[in-house]
Amino acid sequence: MPECNCLTGSTTLHACPDRKSRGRARRRPIQLPPPPPGQTLTKNTYSRLSAAYKGQQSMSAQAQNPVAPPVFEIPRPVEEFGQDGGKFYRCYDALAEEIDEDMVKGLKEQLDGMLIFAGLFAGVNTAFLALTLPLLSADTADDISALLAQNNAILIQVLTGRNDTVPTAAPLPSAGFSPSRDILAINALFSLSLAFAIISSFLAVLGRQWLVYYQKRSGSGPEKQRWEQLKRFLGAERWQLDRILDDILPSLLQIGLIIFCVSLILYLRRLSPAISVIVGIPIALSHTCSSGAHAQYLRF
Repeated sequence: MPECNCLTGSTTLHACPDRKSRGRARRRPIQLPPPPPGQTLTKNTYSRLSAAYKGQQSMSAQAQNPVAPPVFEIPRPVEEFGQDGGKFYRCYDALAEEIDEDMVKGLKEQLDGMLIFAGLFAGVNTAFLALTLPLLSADTADDISALLAQNNAILIQVLTGRNDTVPTAAPLPSAGFSPSRDILAINALFSLSLAFAIISSFLAVLGRQWLVYYQKRSGSGPEKQRWEQLKRFLGAERWQLDRILDDILPSLLQIGLIIFCVSLILYLRRLSPAISVIVGIPIALSHTCSSGAHAQYLRF
């Protein structure tokens, strides 16, 4: 085999014309940096420089062209449907399963969080209703106090020996009781907030049942299962299942939370106006910030 004549002082490596390389396309020369002045490259030095330079080029090429993610290849249509060995059905099943899994997984996680929050919110709301609902009816302690006052007056007359006429029984305070407008408004808002929480919880549980039924498949063959999946997917698109569970249910819960905050401020105002102001300012700021952030999210 003839030796290559490029090992003297040249910095360009050409393909050696041996027998195996005859008939092949000529390789592109590798340009190496020039050697120091007054020195020549030996065979070992040149091979090491060449290997190092090739490794540097490959590393730079990998940095400039990162590995691309796998691209989903769409099967080419055949002249007669069903003659592709089942490749079309395999691709269809993979895409349908991926779409259904993404939709169901995201909705299930959101519904679970809504159920937990709605349960806690309903418990807090019920505790405040336990404080405000008795204010709608007359206090029995007032009636007891009025009756005791009448009995004391009769006893005093008996002990003093006066022959005055016994005073007629005065009407009890509960006879002419009527709740104030503030109490009516507070209880109405608390009850409405609790109703929104209960409705949201009910729809969330119903949504979980829908998702379970959406993923359920019959024990028939794969062809019937594909038709069932397509039918349920089109039904979910027609009835906007994703929008109902992803947008409307959280909106109902947020409306109930806003109503609860308003009723809480009104109740605190009845007890102490200063406390209502201290509590109302952070609540108003938080609702304003959240509304602005939600509007910006919808805009983009």
